[in-house]
Amino acid sequence: MWYIDLILMTTPGLFFLIAQYLPMMKKILFFSAFCSFFLESNAQQRLNSDIKGILYNKEKALDARILTQGWAVDVYLGTLKTYYKTQYYRFGIGNLTHPKEKRTPTEYVATGFSTGVRHYRYGKQNYLYTLHGGLGMKHYYTEKAKRKGVSLAMNYSGGIIAGLLIPYYLDVSDPQKKGNSSLIRYSDKTAALFLNRQYIRGKGGVLKGLKEMSVVPGAYAQVGVHLDWGAFDEFLHAVEVGVQLQVFPKKMPIMIIEDNKPYFFNLYLSLQIGKRN
Repeated sequence: MWYIDLILMTTPGLFFLIAQYLPMMKKILFFSAFCSFFLESNAQQRLNSDIKGILYNKEKALDARILTQGWAVDVYLGTLKTYYKTQYYRFGIGNLTHPKEKRTPTEYVATGFSTGVRHYRYGKQNYLYTLHGGLGMKHYYTEKAKRKGVSLAMNYSGGIIAGLLIPYYLDVSDPQKKGNSSLIRYSDKTAALFLNRQYIRGKGGVLKGLKEMSVVPGAYAQVGVHLDWGAFDEFLHAVEVGVQLQVFPKKMPIMIIEDNKPYFFNLYLSLQIGKRN
């Protein structure tokens, strides 16, 4: 696609060629170092050209983010206040996980003649999804809409969260029912069966616990380095790396046998695709 060719024509294209061979954490650290170097070098040589491109008033985008403990997808609505400042609102949904939870395979008999492998997360008590909305500001340090160039900005935002705790169900072979399977959630009565690996056949699915969902309010704040390819200025395609803190008024019971906390500190890497008008 044309914007892929555009990325590879720029110096940051080298980042993508290198970063694709690195693990997630190393990608984030490598990207942070790259942006710090690039920001410093460009701040010393701001363009004096009279050709600044077209300045639009609004921008909207879809933002997909990978967190060190989860993921998020946001709708982003921005207003260009000045040439170097953009104020925006964002609304989205996400998922937070516990650092100790792991995907565990389990073998089970699917029919009388075949077997299959299903997966579950041992010791998981609840899913934690988030509905979040907030206000933010991007402050650019380089020229926007420079043809075949990039713009660097610092991005600050914060807002409120609705933490959605949904019970985690397991599909287990109940020895009291002659091996027939049943879906159970964790409780004092089901603890022995819920934590017995011998009887676990797989997870039950998030929809099973939807009617038993509880809501916990919270708040978040984040700051990141924003790298925007503004070749024609009408189209928004950017990447961002930063840190995010999400806080709740109580410990969020994601796991049964691990220490749960009321806060989540994440590094994130995001991709934005959108349009200005």
